[in-house]
Amino acid sequence: MSKKIVTVDDSASVRQMVAFTLKGNGYEVIECEDGPDALNKINGAGAHLVITDLNMPNMNGLDLIKALRAKSEYQFLPIVFLSTEVQSDKKKPPKLRVQPVGYSNHSNPISCWR
Repeated sequence: MSKKIVTVDDSASVRQMVAFTLKGNGYEVIECEDGPDALNKINGAGAHLVITDLNMPNMNGLDLIKALRAKSEYQFLPIVFLSTEVQSDKKKPPKLRVQPVGYSNHSNPISCWR
């Protein structure tokens, strides 16, 4: 049984590129176009990881993470931000109050599950 990864991005081309790469490495991928879509699709899906964009319509990546962390079953689900923002004002990291839930210093995160 392959690991399930949820990708969340409002850009269809980014979702497709990420899904193509992950599927090519043996992962099952659930594609979502924004936060509400992800919240609908993740319930009961048995996701092992979420890869989300930061800036999206309807619900941004931070609000998605807050919504997921509010549910006990997703408190320790690994979540990764993946963004293609190039404007310097958007590249500044948002001021977050976060606590790391677990950290691995893997240079190739895809290979760390094999």
